[in-house]
Amino acid sequence: MHLRSIRRRFIGCGLLLALSILAAVWLDPRQIGSSIVLSLLIVVLVGLFVRQSRILQTAKLIWDNRILVISGELIDKRHRIAQEVDELVLSTFGMLSFGHVYEWGRRGLWGIRLKTVDVDQKKMRLSFGNERQAMWFEFEHGIDTKQQILEVVQTLWRETGVEATIRGW
Repeated sequence: MHLRSIRRRFIGCGLLLALSILAAVWLDPRQIGSSIVLSLLIVVLVGLFVRQSRILQTAKLIWDNRILVISGELIDKRHRIAQEVDELVLSTFGMLSFGHVYEWGRRGLWGIRLKTVDVDQKKMRLSFGNERQAMWFEFEHGIDTKQQILEVVQTLWRETGVEATIRGW
């Protein structure tokens, strides 16, 4: 579901860019005011298109190198209705969560790095960032056995070099 929504945004941005270029071509060049406005719009849309392209590329990289995929099914206990939402994907290069892309392990020396991983029986906490800023992310992992936890932790260590702290097992 993540890649589909990111791909839709990318295609929508590309269509808007193509339409604005077509409008600029068909526009009478003697109308300077509208030519300037369309030119500025095209510049903004090119920047947005490049940004969406990078986000889509990063999302594909995260999806192709996934380590842990957590189902996004939430259960409303009062109404006993299962509601499907986006899943969470943890990867060597980042994380996809609710349509957002969090990336690490790229962009060279000053890029964002995965710093710590803490795992307990119900939750997993990640911290990532660079020297200027850091971010914490906590989620329920839904893993039942200690063996599965150890496999995920070992894969994370092997792929990212970050040693996880396991608590309460």
